[in-house]
Amino acid sequence: AVIPSWNPEMLEPLHAVYRRTALIGYLENHASLSLRSMVRDLDTLYVPIEEIRAIDRELLTFTNINKIEDLERINTPKK
Repeated sequence: AVIPSWNPEMLEPLHAVYRRTALIGYLENHASLSLRSMVRDLDTLYVPIEEIRAIDRELLTFTNINKIEDLERINTPKK
């Protein structure tokens, strides 16, 4: 897995990249479906947020979209 990390305690596992075979292997061998447990058990590379900021200065990658209004807001061109 490759997971963005603000610090060792604050990860972004929903914005991560996972190898499909690793996920399947984990699910076949563990009763827990906990994302935290899975991340802890997988071979993981943590990418500091500052490395992501180098290509996404405003960190728009991590924009939280829950409602139509959120989507409209990010699709509205900035002036």
